[in-house]
Amino acid sequence: MVETAYFCPGDDKEAERLDMQHALLTELLGDSLHLCPFRSGNTPVNILDVCCGTGIWTIDVADEYPNCIVKGADLAPIQPSWVPPNASFEMDDMRLPWTFRPESFNLIHTRSTIHTGCWGDFKTEAIQEAFGALQPGGWLECQEFGSLVKCDDGSLPVDSALATWARDASLAASQAGRPRDVADRMRQWFKEVGFVDVHEVRYKLPIGGWTKDARLAYLGKFWWLLMNEGLDALSTRLFSEVLCWDEAQTKVRHLGLTFG
Repeated sequence: MVETAYFCPGDDKEAERLDMQHALLTELLGDSLHLCPFRSGNTPVNILDVCCGTGIWTIDVADEYPNCIVKGADLAPIQPSWVPPNASFEMDDMRLPWTFRPESFNLIHTRSTIHTGCWGDFKTEAIQEAFGALQPGGWLECQEFGSLVKCDDGSLPVDSALATWARDASLAASQAGRPRDVADRMRQWFKEVGFVDVHEVRYKLPIGGWTKDARLAYLGKFWWLLMNEGLDALSTRLFSEVLCWDEAQTKVRHLGLTFG
C-alpha cells in the first residue's frame, strides 16, 4: 500500500476501483474522455491530467491524441511504467503552487479529485493555478462529483442511512480541511478566476438498476458495484481519524447502507 495525504488508500484494490470508475464515467459522458471542444490538429499540444490517480485517463488520452504530449501528476506513484511514448507521469503535490512554466498547456483536466480529498481550496489550488498554466484559448475541464445523495422526487428521506452517510462523510471532509461540498460553486469560481466561455453540465447517476431507462439502469448497477467496493475507501479514514469514531461505529454506519 502507498500512504498518501488523500482520504482513499493507495492499494491495488482502490486502484482497480478507480480504473473501473474511469470506465463508468467515460460511458456516462457518451464514450468521451472530455466534453470541451478540444482538438489536437496537426500541431503537437500539451495536456495535463491533475491528480491523475492510476493514470488511466492520461494513457487513454495519449492513445487518442498520439501527436499530443500528455503529462499526469499525482502525489501517489501508482501509475504503470509501460505507457504510450507521448505520455509521462511525475510525482507532485498539486495543492502546492504549481511549478510548470506559465502558459504550458492547451488542456488541463481533473476527474473525481474533490471527493477523494485532493484539495484544501479547489478555487485557488486548482482553478487559479490552471488558469496561469494554460495557453490563451486553452481549456480547463473538471469532472467532479457532488457531495450529497439526492433524489428527484424527494423519495429519499433526509434521515435515511444513505443520506446520513453522505452528510457525515461530507462533514468529516470539511473538518479535515478538504471540503467536498463545492460543486455548486465551481461555475462561479471559474468566472472569478478569469475564465470565459464557461459551461456546466450536470449528469444524473443512479445507485442501482431501479430506473426504467436501460442505459441509466446499466450505469446504475455499475455505480452500485463501485459504491459497495469503495465504501471503506470513501469514508472509513474520515470517520476514524476526523470524527474519531471507533471501528464499531463505522461498521454500524456502513451496515445501514443499501445500494439497491
